[in-house]
Amino acid sequence: MACWACTRHRSPRDRPLHPYDPGGTSTPEPPSKQAGTLGPSYLKWRRPSRRERRISDVLHIIEPTLRDQTGHCYSFVRSLLDADAEGATTFHVYGHRDSASLLQDRPRCTVHPIFTRKGRRWQLWRLLRRLIPGRDRVLLGTARNTDLLIACLSAQTRIVEPGRVFSYVHWYRPSPVGMRLLRYVARRHPGIEIVCPTDSVSTVFGGAGFENVHIRRYPRTAQWIVAEAIADAPATILFAGAARVDKGFHVAVDLVELLHHEQSSLPVTIQCSTTHWGELQASVRTQIERLRTIDYPHLTLVEDTLDQDAYQSMTAGTLTIQPYDAAEFTDRISGVTLDALMGGSPLIVPAHTWMARQVERFDAGVIVEDGQSCDQILAAVDAVLADWHRYAANAAAGGWQLSAEHDARKLLELLLNGNDN
Repeated sequence: MACWACTRHRSPRDRPLHPYDPGGTSTPEPPSKQAGTLGPSYLKWRRPSRRERRISDVLHIIEPTLRDQTGHCYSFVRSLLDADAEGATTFHVYGHRDSASLLQDRPRCTVHPIFTRKGRRWQLWRLLRRLIPGRDRVLLGTARNTDLLIACLSAQTRIVEPGRVFSYVHWYRPSPVGMRLLRYVARRHPGIEIVCPTDSVSTVFGGAGFENVHIRRYPRTAQWIVAEAIADAPATILFAGAARVDKGFHVAVDLVELLHHEQSSLPVTIQCSTTHWGELQASVRTQIERLRTIDYPHLTLVEDTLDQDAYQSMTAGTLTIQPYDAAEFTDRISGVTLDALMGGSPLIVPAHTWMARQVERFDAGVIVEDGQSCDQILAAVDAVLADWHRYAANAAAGGWQLSAEHDARKLLELLLNGNDN
């Protein structure tokens, strides 16, 4: 007697969906039995055609923290979309639950607002389990250890074929546990392609055994402000980006307090928008309340989330300070630095960081040994203002150079065509 729980005794119509069907549909129903045939044609295995095995021109970009126009997530995705000038690629962007209103001006881009903070790992596992068996290209926009492990566990078979699953690793801090995880993923799925913005990050993943490691600079679309127009603009000290402890928000507050005690007339603009999860740390909220009590008359506090145009207007004619924790940003690329240089804004940055290397390269500001010392920052501010025209011109020239190096078309070319030239 046939057992209903055993799939061998079910008819083809009653069998479950094929687990490796890329389209998520059931196995095609067999044609009716023809006279003269040896048996039902659905019992004969057929090798997929070359067209069926061809990788499609659809790109799925996964950014769980994409919820508004702040942070690196939006600029990363937007730069890739803008790089597709011909509109030949179909994009599917998977972001936070609040991202439904983003990127509506792109005709061949669909935004899927599926991620929440607490359920992000489980949601990523379910999404990758559906996307990886298909023939579309998949990009993990901000890949960390957890994301690579989820990709490894969600794949129903080994990822051997290159050119389909990509992970963009912005920065990586090696550890014994992390390196063991990377070696395991590299052995299990040799077809996963790792894309890194710097040589040091690519060295880590190459040493872990990944066969396909590429270097592509962080994609950034330059929205230019003419250098001549900002050269004579009154300099404003600017602290831009999300208000976070590791970015030295408390140092910016200390600097405003110092200027207030010295009865300075320097204008200061401080952006204290939330993180990409829409939150503020408790210590940051305390610093914001402290900032309000200082009552510095030349302070502009920007608490709202700015779109790209408003952000570019805010950076015009400014002197950007980045009192970041040098230990945390030794090899991390800063979008604030790129935006500042592309907008012709000189910088004051801590030594021994990626930001310091860019400032030194273009002579576009001052490097301070202790990036969280208000005295050193204020001395650097005086040095830049004393030679403002030269520093502003150097920043704009460096921005032109970086715009070519960080051209998003280079990354998109790799994702779509595997071009590693």
